Amino acid sequence: LRSLFGELLDAASFEAKVEHLTELVPVKLPELVRRISSEFDVVAEQKGLRLSIHTNESVVMSEPGMLERILRNLLSNAIRYTESGGVLVAIRRRPEAILLEVWDTGRGIPSNKLETIFHQFSQVLEDDSKEGHGLGLSIVHRLSLALGHAIEVSSIEGKGTRFRLRIPDRIY
Repeated sequence: LRSLFGELLDAASFEAKVEHLTELVPVKLPELVRRISSEFDVVAEQKGLRLSIHTNESVVMSEPGMLERILRNLLSNAIRYTESGGVLVAIRRRPEAILLEVWDTGRGIPSNKLETIFHQFSQVLEDDSKEGHGLGLSIVHRLSLALGHAIEVSSIEGKGTRFRLRIPDRIY
């Protein structure tokens, strides 16, 4: 109950932040990715996973705290649901967008669950309630919408998952 209550308070606090979002500022993605990834190095190592990053010198217009929360949730889930192999955090430049991607070699998400994973309290498997309460991806979705950053997911069951945040490449 304490864990659920904490997650609900987090969700409410980010909802309040979304309501008061005023402007986006330049965010240096490589610094953000390196800092957040370093927080997960020990957890990945304890599970025997490789945690890799691939960056470039991209700067995006975003809200740093919200973008950090998105990346932290995606990376936490990737490590939580990956038993072997690794996790990659990558920044890729495309025409008119910067892609922030989290790839894993985990269990993957069944295709019939891809439509609902961003809903509150949604769990891929019944056993997942031991790991969390199904709020993390709903927060990711809500924050990405508020920021104007599209969130995409692709997955192959038994092979892994890729979450992609598509951030408009705005000139500032």
